[in-house]
Amino acid sequence: VQGYFRYRRQAEDYFKSANYEAARIEYETAKSSSNAKKEEVDMRIATIDSILSLKRAANDSIAAERYYAASNLFAQIIEMNSNDKNAAERQKWCNTKLDEICTTAMTTADRYYRNHQFYKAQPFYQQIIENNCANRQLAQSRFDEIEQIRYQRRVLPHVVGYIFDKDKPLGVHFGTYNERKGGGFINVRINKDLLDAAQKDWKPSYQQNDSTL
Repeated sequence: VQGYFRYRRQAEDYFKSANYEAARIEYETAKSSSNAKKEEVDMRIATIDSILSLKRAANDSIAAERYYAASNLFAQIIEMNSNDKNAAERQKWCNTKLDEICTTAMTTADRYYRNHQFYKAQPFYQQIIENNCANRQLAQSRFDEIEQIRYQRRVLPHVVGYIFDKDKPLGVHFGTYNERKGGGFINVRINKDLLDAAQKDWKPSYQQNDSTL
C-alpha cells in the first residue's frame, strides 16, 4: 500500500511540472502495486494521454500556421493542468502571432479589394476567417462577395463585336461583361489575326449589322 501512494505522489509531482512521460511511468508503476486504486490511476493516465495528444495537435497547427486552432488546443491543456507553464507560454505566443497575422491579412486583403484584384484578396480574407480574427464578419462578407463575382464570371456570356469607322472595320473586340458595380461593360482585347481576317473579308453591306454578336 505504501508503495502505491509513494509512486502516485511522485507521478503527481511530475504531472504538476508538466513532465507527462515521467508521470505516466510512475502511474503505471503505482497501478501494479498491491491495493492500487486502478480506476483512479487509469483516469490520470487517460488525462496524460489526452494532453500529449493535444500537444502534438497544437504543434501540428503551429507548423501549418493555424494559430487560432493551436491557441485553443493549448487552452484545453491548461484546463487539464493549470501548472503547465509551457502550454501557457505557447498559447500566449500563438495569440501574439494571431494578432500580427490578422492585421497584416486585413491590410493586404483590403488593398487588393480596393484595386479590384479580387482573386488576390480572397485568400487573405479566408485567412482572417480561419483564424477567427476580430474583423472576421467583414472578411466573410467580402469573401462571399468575391465568390459571387467568380460565379458571375463563369456564367456571363462571352461576346464578340466589330468596331467600324465609316466605311471600314477598325478592329474586333471580345471578352465578357465585367462584374464591377454600376453596370456591365465589355473588356476589350484586340486580336490582330482576327482583325486582319475581318478587314480582308469586309464588305460595305455588312456595316448595317454593326452590333455585338
